[in-house]
Amino acid sequence: MANKKVIPEFDNEESAREFFDTHNTVEFIEETEPEQLLVDPALKERLRQRREQRQMVTLRISTPHLEGIRRIARKKGVPYQTLIHIWLAEALEREHRDG
Repeated sequence: MANKKVIPEFDNEESAREFFDTHNTVEFIEETEPEQLLVDPALKERLRQRREQRQMVTLRISTPHLEGIRRIARKKGVPYQTLIHIWLAEALEREHRDG
């Protein structure tokens, strides 16, 4: 029986980047737990309806921010682009409501 691999604690993002650049994350799959992403059903429906109205954009995001987004997306079990899209839609909805 193989020993369970544990993701170490990191002192900074640089050491985390170095670790994940040199290790296969599949080795740590047993340590992770899927997380349910709760999306407002009305928001989900609006996103579905707008699917044909989408436009491709290029957005520069700092490496640490993108890594954080990807980490959260993996934890939630969704593609990182989907998570960004959900967060943008929620922020726009909040601004429109509170605006």
